[in-house]
Amino acid sequence: MNQREKNISAADRWRLAEDIVEASLVDTVYRDLYLQRARDFLEPAMSESEFASLQLLENEASNLPNRIFVAMKEARWMEVKDLSSRMSSLKRTLTEKENIRKLGEKIYKPGEPPLDPFSPGLQGLARNGDPQALLDKLSTQLERLQTADPYWQGFYAARKISMATIKTYSSKASEDAELTGSRIEHKAFEALNSGDFANLEKMAALMGREESCGAERTTGSTWRFTGKAQELTIQFSQEILERAQDKGLSPIRMEAGSQFLNLSSDDLASLYHHLWQPDFTDEISRKKEIQLPANAPANFRDLVELFTLHPFVNSGGARFVPVLAEEDVLVEDFDEPDPGTEAPASALLSALGFEDRRGLSRISIEKALFDRGNTIVRDIGLDPRVFRLICIPPDVYGRVGHQRSWGQKPLWTHFDGYMVMKNGKLGALAGGDVRFGGLFDLVGISRDYDSDKIIARFAIVQRRRLETIG
Repeated sequence: MNQREKNISAADRWRLAEDIVEASLVDTVYRDLYLQRARDFLEPAMSESEFASLQLLENEASNLPNRIFVAMKEARWMEVKDLSSRMSSLKRTLTEKENIRKLGEKIYKPGEPPLDPFSPGLQGLARNGDPQALLDKLSTQLERLQTADPYWQGFYAARKISMATIKTYSSKASEDAELTGSRIEHKAFEALNSGDFANLEKMAALMGREESCGAERTTGSTWRFTGKAQELTIQFSQEILERAQDKGLSPIRMEAGSQFLNLSSDDLASLYHHLWQPDFTDEISRKKEIQLPANAPANFRDLVELFTLHPFVNSGGARFVPVLAEEDVLVEDFDEPDPGTEAPASALLSALGFEDRRGLSRISIEKALFDRGNTIVRDIGLDPRVFRLICIPPDVYGRVGHQRSWGQKPLWTHFDGYMVMKNGKLGALAGGDVRFGGLFDLVGISRDYDSDKIIARFAIVQRRRLETIG
């Protein structure tokens, strides 16, 4: 924090931190950057270590009533007196720190990533309210932050411009539009966002009637996804490549398409319809009949069926389907270890604060990536506003792994992203176990799963691959 920022009053710093945290819940792909900036403003009043100490006090306070009860049952009255005094003191401290503790929890202990409220198929799951209203509010917040936080003015301005390009379905659709075509569709999404499923059923019936009568759909923003076509290529400088390789990251250019699937563009386009519109169920054993192209790999079916039953999101909270564009990535390019052997170490792993890449929970990985990931990206010579260090995405694992003979060992690899469950909980993505499909293996695991049968492999990708698509 520079000298000018240090001169901001404590109350204004807290207000700035709260505004930035609120923006992070809407502009989710850049949430890590927002939260790191919010930390800058909160830290003078409460550091992460001070927040951790306050959590210990909370734990002590929650356990004290039981200790007091036991002491009373055993007639240890002097101990009861001391414990009661301690309880009163803790309550005073916790009450005084309540507001800043709540803010600290959002910054230092953010929990599961929020879902992007603008991603197709996530409306009603993100539960953030009307998408257009959220966009309008975010635009106002970003404009205010440009003035209040001039040191980050460029970041807020860029995000404001980018968010303005997002198309939404909203209750703010023109009220004088005729209740046909696009107006019905807007009404349908309004009902979904508000949880009015009875009205949604009526709107769906009207849309079905229009379609059966051959009515013209007037909206130009209907969600039909055929794969991200935008190229994600970039020419890394020699200096950046050398720094990346010092960390254990290799530059890899993936060709457009998915040659290792042996499917044509038309074949893949026919499958994306199913990937984009899942049934959304927690019935693991349930199957959905999908007509796969005759030349599709046999163990590809389970992967496609999984996509048809669950929405997937990336680490930025935005809807995920495989990227088929030409793309440059920096990837930890080591051979997968055999069971019972040590997993390869790297300077990147050490920079994240880990001694071993086996047995890491997603919670600990996310914490390390949040605390140190953007610093590592910056040290390599890349802009964290453009690039992000993440667990290897499942589609990158498949496309690169096909050439590297990955997916042939009985172990899982942490993948970027999550499987969205019916109750709104997120299962961290993992896969690659030869026993369950190898390159096509994909599962959702608990964020605290830390078995030595799972390893971490990291990659630096462009943030654009994480943004809302469709």
